Amino acid sequence: SKDSQLIWEILVDENYIQPDNDDGIHLQGKVNTDRWIDYEALKKNLGQFADYDHLLATVLQKYISQRAILLFEKFQKIFLTWLQVDTDTQPKSIAIYLETAKDIWTILSNKGYLYSTNKSCSLFKEEFYQKLTNYQIFIPEIIGVLQEHSSCQMGESACDVEAYMIDENGNHRHYWTGYSRYELQYNETNNQIEYIDYKSMSRDQTKTSFKMIHDALGNVTKAEHRG
Repeated sequence: SKDSQLIWEILVDENYIQPDNDDGIHLQGKVNTDRWIDYEALKKNLGQFADYDHLLATVLQKYISQRAILLFEKFQKIFLTWLQVDTDTQPKSIAIYLETAKDIWTILSNKGYLYSTNKSCSLFKEEFYQKLTNYQIFIPEIIGVLQEHSSCQMGESACDVEAYMIDENGNHRHYWTGYSRYELQYNETNNQIEYIDYKSMSRDQTKTSFKMIHDALGNVTKAEHRG
């Protein structure tokens, strides 16, 4: 739809999505994980419970995307699951955990982190709402899509490798591994790599270029990215 196209363009322009593999028919992209979440404010509001910020953000996004309120009773069960409470857990410990869950849920409720139909959620950055001001009605669905893809996409683990743009000679042109992005520049007359351009997507920094030098037999004699 036209709305979907315009929302996509906003998310790309604001770097919530990094487009890739645009074949003119299908638009694909990589989600810039959690860019829309105000973790700084969340940690501040949670205080002594700040270590739960990412777990809470995941759960809150799930309920918001479903347009559902995270009830206290439900949150208690979720919290006990996080702490791996079972039949062997001492009652005194369970009581402490339940009190902690109550304290956390109260913070979330009082600070505007639970889903509401008449106000924005404190979990998300104000600029996120501002950029999508004409599409406020779709915010839960947008959050749902972003979270779904960011939680399972390649490149979130250091063990992940995802390749793009393999040329006619079978050479990688660029690929992801974990949060790192590499672009390979080849010699025009052979398959030797001349430069490796590196950029980490986990933090804001400029691209770094490393030169590779080969001898007459094609062996690598210098690789700047190796030090």
